Amino acid sequence: IGMHEWAISDVPIEDLNSIPAGSEITCFYADGRELGFNQRTLFFNASSIGSTFMSMIAQPFQLPISLSNLFSNMSNPAVVGDPTVCPKDQAEKSRLQEIANKIGIQLPVLLAIRRVESNGRPTAVRFEPHRFVKQRPDLIANIPYAPQSSKNPVDYNYKNTNLNALQRAYALDPSAAIYSTSWGLYQVMGSTAEKIDDESLNQALKSKEGAASFMESFNTDPVNVAEKLLVAWFSTRQNAVTAAANQDWLAFARIYNGPLCCGQGSHNYHIKLAQAYQSALKC
Repeated sequence: IGMHEWAISDVPIEDLNSIPAGSEITCFYADGRELGFNQRTLFFNASSIGSTFMSMIAQPFQLPISLSNLFSNMSNPAVVGDPTVCPKDQAEKSRLQEIANKIGIQLPVLLAIRRVESNGRPTAVRFEPHRFVKQRPDLIANIPYAPQSSKNPVDYNYKNTNLNALQRAYALDPSAAIYSTSWGLYQVMGSTAEKIDDESLNQALKSKEGAASFMESFNTDPVNVAEKLLVAWFSTRQNAVTAAANQDWLAFARIYNGPLCCGQGSHNYHIKLAQAYQSALKC
């Protein structure tokens, strides 16, 4: 709660110490200049805990707009200048625009995918045990794997999908491990590596040497590898480009994340993409 000296919320609180330690509060960055400040500002929407500290911190700044209006239309606060969505500088924005142009999508779509898939973490990886054991059923006894259900083979246990799990699988079969992992900022599966126009990456599924080259490239420059995977993925999926152009997030999520992406019991990627896209429009 006390993580930033500038804080806005929607209802007052009499005693900041009355909020229990460990309480979770949704926070987001906005461009404070729109509210009369001269810098980016961290905002809190703390209705979930029933009260906030607006009267203690925000009111003395005499904001030029009503705080009630600031939050009244936000079921999930729109983000302005959110650092987990927006490019960090003009150079990155220009580079990402070139990638978006190459793919044939809007820059905000690219930024939304990056936000939803990895929260902007270049080194993010997710090993998929069900894909690995499909490639190497003979190794199923060596791979911790707990499918969600008979209808959903995905394993949602972090310890079975994290970097340690990837490294364990890589030691057994490097190419199958790369194939079965989603990589970097956009979490594109390694199965796409063979479509990349780069010999240091597209041999990953063919040999141990190719797999080692892929891993070295990712460890050295994960952003570059993730972007090349994304371009290669879109290159054979015009339907995904069309869905993104139409802002048909449900259709796009089903192509990008699979048929279990959305609906009851899912991560509802289509809703997250739509929200991230709206945020990215304000970058």
